[in-house]
Amino acid sequence: MGNFGKYLRERRNAKGITSEYIALHSSLNENILNALENENHEFFNSSFYFSNFLNTYLEFLEIDRERFYVEFSEELEPIKNNENKQVIKSMIGLRYSKFRNRRLIIKGILLGVLMAVLFYLLFINKVI
Repeated sequence: MGNFGKYLRERRNAKGITSEYIALHSSLNENILNALENENHEFFNSSFYFSNFLNTYLEFLEIDRERFYVEFSEELEPIKNNENKQVIKSMIGLRYSKFRNRRLIIKGILLGVLMAVLFYLLFINKVI
């Protein structure tokens, strides 16, 4: 574990603020606070969410964001670099899901046409 989570916890404790209080008075819940303070960035779907929640937490604790990022840049840089790998994986997943959705739509259309032809043939046989 690095230092930025410990720093956040120490600042929160120095102000006498509990995680329950922050959860009640901000958009952060206790699971998010624990993930930030324990430096568990895998808890978040992407570094985008991690950064947004971290910025919200810094604002709530009245910590200068620029100074924080300068002080802990070495610890936070690998989290940002990991984002590129996650984006590539999600893009591959999106391509597959789009292709799969197209195939489903085509199958649905073909099934609809087949059903229409069958009902038409049944209707013709009943009329004759």
